[in-house]
Amino acid sequence: MAKIIPNGEATLDALRARPGALIGPAELAGAGIVRNYTSLNAWIARGALPPPVKLPGGFLRWRAGDVLDKLGLAAPAGDA
Repeated sequence: MAKIIPNGEATLDALRARPGALIGPAELAGAGIVRNYTSLNAWIARGALPPPVKLPGGFLRWRAGDVLDKLGLAAPAGDA
């Protein structure tokens, strides 16, 4: 099981501040959403994450706001 090296700057608050940002596994790990590729792949397989954007080279990225909305982690109304 390969551990994802988290992006230390990708906290939940940072993702909430930039909902249009494209994020990858390091940002998901930095925000405490996933820890390793096994859990990330399981979440993808069962549809727990929104559909990713596929970039050239096969890289998968997600819009931060879409992930937060899907997981119920978006800032409450009035807190944004």
